[in-house]
Amino acid sequence: MKPLFSNTGLKTFDRFLKQECLLAFDFDGTLVPIVANPDDAHLQPSIFRLLQEITRRFKVAVISGRSLLDLKYRVRLQNVQCVGNHGAEGIARNETEVKMIRESCDRWANGLETALRNENFRGVFLEKKGLSLSFHYRHAIDQSGIRESLFQLLSCLSPRPRIVAGHEVWNVVHPQAPNKGQALLQLLRTHALDHAIYIGDDETDEDVFSLQSDQILGIRVGYSYSSQALYSMDSVHDVAKILQRILKLGKPLQEGVHFG
Repeated sequence: MKPLFSNTGLKTFDRFLKQECLLAFDFDGTLVPIVANPDDAHLQPSIFRLLQEITRRFKVAVISGRSLLDLKYRVRLQNVQCVGNHGAEGIARNETEVKMIRESCDRWANGLETALRNENFRGVFLEKKGLSLSFHYRHAIDQSGIRESLFQLLSCLSPRPRIVAGHEVWNVVHPQAPNKGQALLQLLRTHALDHAIYIGDDETDEDVFSLQSDQILGIRVGYSYSSQALYSMDSVHDVAKILQRILKLGKPLQEGVHFG
């Protein structure tokens, strides 16, 4: 990854802004800082106001691991396309497939709740999100040990899920569920757009970064040696600078064109 706040990085970013493109963001760790309790994550008033102004002029999407209902509650902006559960919720889907994914997640959760009562998993919190599960272990005393034990437990589920690391959390996703990269591509097709800027901060966002398309600019919040994002920025605080730059330099939509 190269620093976004460099001559090359900003020139690339500005070149995308001169085209009509989708502006897409992760939520936790990108638009809001990571917090100990997921329920405490809310948009700061300054970020909300910037996004509110941006949505009047550009097409904006937020693609998050949160459930769609939870994400919409926290974003609270009418002209933002919200996509939840790592890409599985909020875009057009086959209802039979959605039902199958939901039933698998419910079955996994019911089977694991008893196991999580074991003293070995003290401090682990299970977050049920309908079409995916998250196992938070940030409050565990032995995070390293519990992280490995959890992974082994989750690997025994059937059908074997996709297990994706987050910030002190394991995300458990059905193997047939779409990911964030697939969701972004579907949004581009649906809204007849060729280009996108995507900003995210963890492993689930690598599904976008790994697309390796000249028409998608991937930016990671926080440096990672293994990331396939082209550019990086240091922290959530830099996202506000980027939102301001979008308002200053971006090419507006045709009048009256919005998500909805």
